[in-house]
Amino acid sequence: MRQLISASLSLDSVAAGSSDSPAALAALTAAEHAVLMVASVLPEGERRMRSLAERATEAAEERLALFRRPDGEEQV
Repeated sequence: MRQLISASLSLDSVAAGSSDSPAALAALTAAEHAVLMVASVLPEGERRMRSLAERATEAAEERLALFRRPDGEEQV
């Protein structure tokens, strides 16, 4: 994960329109790892994780919308 973040930070610029940056992949991997760790210790954690997946997706889309410009481009 550190290598992905380092690679992303060392890039001079990310290609326009590309949202698959190494930093985005590292963040997604870290978030998924955290979810799996929590689910592993909760009673019925796996079932709860699956049942909340749709809500998590909606919440993520709402959060991303906060960082998008009206023209659809991401803010820096």
